[in-house]
Amino acid sequence: MPSVLKLLEHENYHLKPDIERVLGDGALKGYFDQALRDEVFRRSTNRKISPVSRYRLDEGKRADVDLVGAAIGFASGPDNSCPGATDFCSSGCYSINAEQSKASIGKRMKENFASWQEASLEEKTATIVVQLLNYNEHCIRRGVAQRDRIFRFNWAGDIADQETAQAIADAMRAVSRLTKDEQSDFALSATVYTRTYTEEVNALPTLIDTPNLNVYISIDPDNYQRAVQMYDEYGDKISLSFLGIDFDMGINLARVFAGLIKRPFDIDNFPTPELDDSGSMRYNYPDIIICPEEFPYGRISPRDGSRKYLDLNEPIRDQHLAELQAAEDEDREYDPYNVQLKGACAVCQACYGPNPKHVIFSAEKTLRSIKKNHPSLLSDANGVPVTMRKRRGGANRADAKAQVEQPEETRGPAERLF
Repeated sequence: MPSVLKLLEHENYHLKPDIERVLGDGALKGYFDQALRDEVFRRSTNRKISPVSRYRLDEGKRADVDLVGAAIGFASGPDNSCPGATDFCSSGCYSINAEQSKASIGKRMKENFASWQEASLEEKTATIVVQLLNYNEHCIRRGVAQRDRIFRFNWAGDIADQETAQAIADAMRAVSRLTKDEQSDFALSATVYTRTYTEEVNALPTLIDTPNLNVYISIDPDNYQRAVQMYDEYGDKISLSFLGIDFDMGINLARVFAGLIKRPFDIDNFPTPELDDSGSMRYNYPDIIICPEEFPYGRISPRDGSRKYLDLNEPIRDQHLAELQAAEDEDREYDPYNVQLKGACAVCQACYGPNPKHVIFSAEKTLRSIKKNHPSLLSDANGVPVTMRKRRGGANRADAKAQVEQPEETRGPAERLF
């Protein structure tokens, strides 16, 4: 495992006072004594989460660049860091696909996980502390407001074992001390999505009640019964992330779940998402929302009454308005390279703010043989009527535009949720 000293020598030496305050002099000296390694555990750039990105085109396609490194990840799958992986999530896992389709991502995630497995608990905790402090420092340099500093644990992979869960909890508790220090500009909120709540490995008791950390359990048709047990036990200390092949399936899964749990759960009240004057998302929050970044429900209402699609990256509003005015004054075209961007998650923050909400995601895959593998989702379960409808059309921008322009009265009931 790369030592903290290696990271400090690379770019973090000026953070040493904060690290000493967080970890303590004695502990820090122990980390300095570790042998230096060639490879350094690195954060990932994740433009969907990033509070500040730069516009970029790569061979005509959008490939915006996260400027602060807003996430960390590990090699994915049941053979790597995902002890709670299910057949459902593994068959179309976005991070497995990314690791296989992009050699650089796959290499980095494998190196991260291999290095992680060799580390002690103290080294893991120290490494996460350094990564969080470094992320916060990059946000300060880029002028990111404290409330916009959001961080994602395990954008790829999951919590491999209890020691990893303990390292995350210990690191978040350590850095939270800086939020109480008037001389420190440290501030961030973090989120982790996990399926590591099986009978064999359950990270939830370790993670819950960790300051500034939102803990989501990922639920799909293969593990929802176990998730019911966890929600009945931990309640509001965890949030729920439902995954369906499409949103109809995700909603149906949430309805089945609501019929099984012992707690009240409003599955019928979906919000109208709106952008405020700063370009941030505001909701009338119920218990649950549908991720507004994803098709086909990703239509949001700006304050002027219009409707738009929430892109993977949204322009930072004040910069966007300034560029519009400059383009008009200088009689030229709008130049997107002059405007920095926020990721959809940084705009929304429903999963990252102080009051996280349950959320429904879509895997956006072709409908598979659900009748054979998951018959419970196609029948009445505990008095909850459940139906399935195949998604019409592909999840692309043209379809999204057509959905937005389609007259309201011609849309099906599910399409009028937003």
